[in-house]
Amino acid sequence: MNYPLWVVPYLGGTWMIGIISIIHVHMSHFSVGGGIFLALAEELACALRLFSFVTA
Repeated sequence: MNYPLWVVPYLGGTWMIGIISIIHVHMSHFSVGGGIFLALAEELACALRLFSFVTA
């Protein structure tokens, strides 16, 4: 796979690709983890009947 050539002064294209990919991986892992947490929190609320509008 050929990456695009970026001319970034003092940093270089490969460093920019690495930085962008690290930021991307952190954001995607937080979104997946947040979705799993939300599902578990909803299951807990249904099991404990914490809200009056939740019917199981």
